[in-house]
Order: sequence, then C-alpha cells, then structure tokens
Amino acid sequence: MTSRVAHGEQPPNPTRPATRSQVRRAVIWGLSSLALSTSHVVWAGSAEDEARRSFEEGLALESTQPDEACKSFRKSLDLTRELGPLAKVKECDLRQGKILEAREKLRELTGRLRPDDPDLAALTQELSEVEARVARIEIALPPEVTVSVRVTLDTTPVTVPSTVEVNPGAHELVVETEGKPVERSTITLGDGEARKVQVPSEASLRASAPMIPPEGNLTGLGIAGVVVGSVGVAGLIGGAITGGMLLSSQSEFEQ
Repeated sequence: MTSRVAHGEQPPNPTRPATRSQVRRAVIWGLSSLALSTSHVVWAGSAEDEARRSFEEGLALESTQPDEACKSFRKSLDLTRELGPLAKVKECDLRQGKILEAREKLRELTGRLRPDDPDLAALTQELSEVEARVARIEIALPPEVTVSVRVTLDTTPVTVPSTVEVNPGAHELVVETEGKPVERSTITLGDGEARKVQVPSEASLRASAPMIPPEGNLTGLGIAGVVVGSVGVAGLIGGAITGGMLLSSQSEFEQ
C-alpha cells in the first residue's frame, strides 16, 4: 500500500524529523474533494502560495491528465519540500520509470518521519520494493588493456572499472579506446537486472591481435601466408611468380 501525502501546515525543518502532528495532518490515504475543501493551510510567502496552487492544480488534473498533473506537482516541489509534492512526484517518477529518482524521494520521506509514525512502515516497505527494481551495469576492464579507455553511459562519463546503478530500460554505451574505433552499443535492462560489460569489447581486442600460424604446421601455403603478412604486396607477387614456375615445371614433366 502506498501512502499519499498532502501539504502540511508548514514546511518541516529538513534538519530534524517532522513531529507526529505535522505528519498526521500531512498524510492522507485517499485524496478527495472533501479533503481538499476542508484542508486549511497557512503559507508564509508568494513562493509557498504558488507551490500550493500548483499542487492543487495537479490534484485536479491527476485523474484525467496525469502527465500534466505531474508537471504541476514537480513545479510545486521545486518551490517547497513539503511532504505532499514530494510524495506526488515520487508517484510520477514510478509511473514514468524513473526508479532511481523515486528511491531518493522515498528515502527523504522515510527520513522525515519519526520512528513511531504509523505511516512509516508502509513507506519503508515501498522503499524496499523500489530498491529491488534498480538495475546495474558493471563496466569491466581486462587486465591486458594498458591504453587509455574512456566510457560514457547516456552521455555521462563513467569511471572504469565501476558498477553503475541505472533505471530499467535502454542505455547507450560509448567506448573510446586509444588506437581503436569508437564502439557504440545499446544495453537494455529489466527491473532489478544486472549486466557485466567488458570495455573494450572482445571483438575490438581480437581485431588488433597479430596473426600467428600454429607451430609445427608450416606447410608451403602456411609459409606463403606468413610471407604475405610480413612483406606485403612484394611478397605476394614473389609467391605468385614462384607458384607459376612450379606449375610450369610440373606441366613439362607430365609431357
């Protein structure tokens, strides 16, 4: 069950827990027109007045235009850290897949309630459920890589190696390795999923590895291949001429 928090009588001091009486006036489990009409809140300035108006606009739009309602709730929260806007924006974050953002708001909500508050248990349970939905990407660096590697995840620089918490969904990974082409990939994660990603990729490492023939199996063709790789075009031409001479000798022998 998710608690639904309305405006309190005055903004609680963020440096200390809210009193039980403040929280009880701030928490409502089912917002209704009656609750709104009987709620008496005294605000101390224009910013608080605007926050109150935005919050009430959000409540009016919530059932028919949830996206517009969230905009109003966010505007209210930008103006004040009241429990009502904080709880409503948390709900918006969850609905929009912003799990990390919702977790931070739940942490603040639970941190501002006294240990004996009757609503604390439900919010703590919700926080635990949201924590389980956080996805993680482990960025691993192979020990043999000694060149510079720069990684960005959704345009944000990431330390290598590290484990990054992300919202479930698609994420763009960009890897810039010294002396190699830029690698771009999309990583899609579900709720609570963890993924390990090596940077640079195995394919990138293999692309730059030298070609070495197997020991003890250097046939004529194998030797020619080594020569081509080492000498280049000149060696290839030389191999072609030698092959032609051998074929010519064989033809004369059979005649």
